[in-house]
Amino acid sequence: MNVHKTEWGWKMTSAHDARTRMLLAHVLIIEIVAVAMIFLYGRIDYTKQPFCGWDLKAYRTMAQASPGLAADVSKPFAYRIVGPYVAGLLPLDDPAAFYVLAVAFSLCLATVFYGFLCYEGVEPNTAMIATILLIFNKYWFGFNVWNPFQINDLLSLLLLPALFWTMWREKWLAYAFLMLVGVAARETVLLMMPVAFVYLWEKRKPRSQWQAALAATAPALAAFVLLRAFVPVGGGKGLSEALLIHVRKIGSPDALFQLLVNPLLPLSLLPLVFLEDTISFFRARKHALLFVALVFASTFFGSDRERLMAPAFVVAYLLIAKILERMRHEKAFIGILLAASFLTAYHPTVTRFPLPGARSIVFAAWIGVLLAVTAVSIGYRGRRGLAEESGIDADWSGAASESAGQTISRAA
Repeated sequence: MNVHKTEWGWKMTSAHDARTRMLLAHVLIIEIVAVAMIFLYGRIDYTKQPFCGWDLKAYRTMAQASPGLAADVSKPFAYRIVGPYVAGLLPLDDPAAFYVLAVAFSLCLATVFYGFLCYEGVEPNTAMIATILLIFNKYWFGFNVWNPFQINDLLSLLLLPALFWTMWREKWLAYAFLMLVGVAARETVLLMMPVAFVYLWEKRKPRSQWQAALAATAPALAAFVLLRAFVPVGGGKGLSEALLIHVRKIGSPDALFQLLVNPLLPLSLLPLVFLEDTISFFRARKHALLFVALVFASTFFGSDRERLMAPAFVVAYLLIAKILERMRHEKAFIGILLAASFLTAYHPTVTRFPLPGARSIVFAAWIGVLLAVTAVSIGYRGRRGLAEESGIDADWSGAASESAGQTISRAA
């Protein structure tokens, strides 16, 4: 548009430029917060026990063998080739290569997730806050920086928002490529296969879309089978063996707490406090509810707990963003959530400043902050209910963010 022709043309261009500047400012703030937290999360001492005996031993062996394949790595680690293979190709020693990739992928994840939230209709300011809350999550963001050898986990998390986006936009060729890369990094992306078909059923898409989705999943399925047929392994447990061992979690209250409450501290009970919003959210996104259920079920194939729930972040923080959008006028409430999330980002082990002797004190503090945030949320939820009864917030539709012009004018 020629901005010199009319006053309307000038205003449209100015509005577009102002929106672009606002989005870039948000990305800059997100990246600054991410860099600061990456510093605070620190880095695992991979040379000492018990860390040197973790999964990282297998991934380091794979990186050192790149561009070839290591023959003595146990399953399932041997099949997760993308991250270690790329790390091994970098002109760095393998610990430095893993760390460089982890930092780069983490910064990308923050930016991609912000864009994902904006695409889903979340108002940009709220999307920025929700992304910062994710960065403060020690299990779903911090752990993958602290232990950079889990680079495949981080790559999977980076792919998930893109997979949801390509599914929603019905970009099946891009979806197929992302699935193919993802399945060679970690099995997690396979959870998107049933999710895609439930999405198509939920939205009553035509048969042509079902056929396209089926064709898009075929390369990933083929890669999954071929990796297990041709990649050499040095023992280890198969999926059925792992399931028989780890499914016992479901009978442990401690394990269930670590799977369902710990990962989202101190926001874990927010979906229950705002239960109507949560029900409305999943009623409109049944495929997202299925995804969370599948992530939970997938934790029974591994020994870790909080970390294995990490793929659920894409749905959990979208839900939190939608709740925050309802509360966007309550600046004090949002400030409390940010402060509490920053405080609980500290872990006595996953940090640059470890305090292994203070684990019980730190864990007790987490519970205290969780209870405090929940109580404050209940209070603000009650205030919002009174406001809605009086008609103050009656114009909220819950379907999408405000228009670009309204967003820019309020941000100005």
